[in-house]
Amino acid sequence: VWVSTGTGSPVTKPSGGGSLSLGNVLTDKEFQIRNSDSALCLDTMGKNDGPFDMHVFQCHGQGGNQGFSYTREKQIRHEDNCLDASVRKANAPVVVLECHEQHGNQVWEHKDGTLYHPGTGMCLDRNVANSGEKIVMNTCDGRASQKFKFAEYQKNV
Repeated sequence: VWVSTGTGSPVTKPSGGGSLSLGNVLTDKEFQIRNSDSALCLDTMGKNDGPFDMHVFQCHGQGGNQGFSYTREKQIRHEDNCLDASVRKANAPVVVLECHEQHGNQVWEHKDGTLYHPGTGMCLDRNVANSGEKIVMNTCDGRASQKFKFAEYQKNV
């Protein structure tokens, strides 16, 4: 399993578990998840207690609302919360809930540049969302609004 860092360097799953990071070394770094077709990143919009809808916002590279990790269990985490998709229909919302470790709705695969959700068979989609708008699920068709990359930045400590 690998994700793109935007530099073309692969990020691989560490053998000891934990979150993915550059060079197979676990660090305190997080990633921003940037739509490849825009300057928009996944953003919690300042919310930390789920459930709430996931949004996109202008990428700022400072972590916080845009700081995510991709775990060994294939979860996309923001602090103690995970991206969760439970509805299989076009434009269904992607919500952020407390990570429950039961997999299913919280499992994501970075596949051909998309964030594929095996439970629904659909992909994360910026769709026509502008900055500040909700992110949704749609049938995977490879369009630019479904392409996301993990961009690394130094987490403010």
